[in-house]
Amino acid sequence: MEQNNRLYPLKFLPAERKMPWGKETWLLADLAEMSTMVHSGWLGANTVAELMETFLEDMVGEASFSYYGLQFPVTVKLLEVEGRTPLLVTADDETAAARYDAFGKTVFWYVAEAAPGSEISIGFEKDTDASSFYEGCIGSRPASRLRSFRPSKGDCFEILPGLVYGASGRIKIVEVSEASDLDFTLVSHDGSAGEHLDEAFDLIRYSSGGAAPVVKAWKDGLALLSDRPEFRISEMKLETPLRIESGPRGTFSIYYCLSGGLVVKSADGSSSATEEGRSDIAVRKGELVLVPAGMGDFLLGPSAEGTVLLEVIAGAREEPDSYLDDVSSAK
Repeated sequence: MEQNNRLYPLKFLPAERKMPWGKETWLLADLAEMSTMVHSGWLGANTVAELMETFLEDMVGEASFSYYGLQFPVTVKLLEVEGRTPLLVTADDETAAARYDAFGKTVFWYVAEAAPGSEISIGFEKDTDASSFYEGCIGSRPASRLRSFRPSKGDCFEILPGLVYGASGRIKIVEVSEASDLDFTLVSHDGSAGEHLDEAFDLIRYSSGGAAPVVKAWKDGLALLSDRPEFRISEMKLETPLRIESGPRGTFSIYYCLSGGLVVKSADGSSSATEEGRSDIAVRKGELVLVPAGMGDFLLGPSAEGTVLLEVIAGAREEPDSYLDDVSSAK
């Protein structure tokens, strides 16, 4: 591949969608309903799906490609809640494969902003049963059974399949999830019974607990927030330039800028046809950049004081089941 056609750090055109409860912005997605487009450079206007078809494991790494095939493994969205989101539940991989020939969905929420009185609900406060919760959903009274939190900026939550979840108030959430369209609505934003209530009721975990804010353990400016087969997420304080060696990772790297700013560039100083012909990519607060697995070693450099990032890389998945080949080939 010629030098000017090398893979480079990729920014994408955000895709906004107004919702009854606020707004959601797709920052990085490879789904049937949305595949985000590269912002600029010689790959500009190509979708994530087209990149996967062209670059294969060079986009995501060998392990992720062997499991997900042509499906980019994760989705990143920004949720700007001004009201009440629907109550949702997702399916695990096994159930999603058996019923829908699809991937399941594990979700991670990072609270970027939260006004007083905002609330996040995940799972049940006490053990409950299907019939009483069903009656609560029909009667628009499910909230009293849920385990709720008053979030603050920087709080984060792992939302596993089977946990009922939602948010209300004025709150901004960075959502990272396994790439899947399988969201089941139990209760709509207006409190009425959701369209998937009957279909998804046996997906729900009715035992208490199962979710709490992640306890952050900081070491050398890094805090591991989630380490699951679907993804590994860390919060990073970037105070000095940092070299990332791609070899030991063998995966893509995603950086969402929570505050400050940064520059991403190849560690060998090579030139790529990137933004405005530059060999580096500037990322500002609220923006996301994807570093493909095949790019090689790269450098992260802060461009402003107080730079804090969310880093997302692939998790350690087991050998793929036979259905995954069918899912990939059906895309």
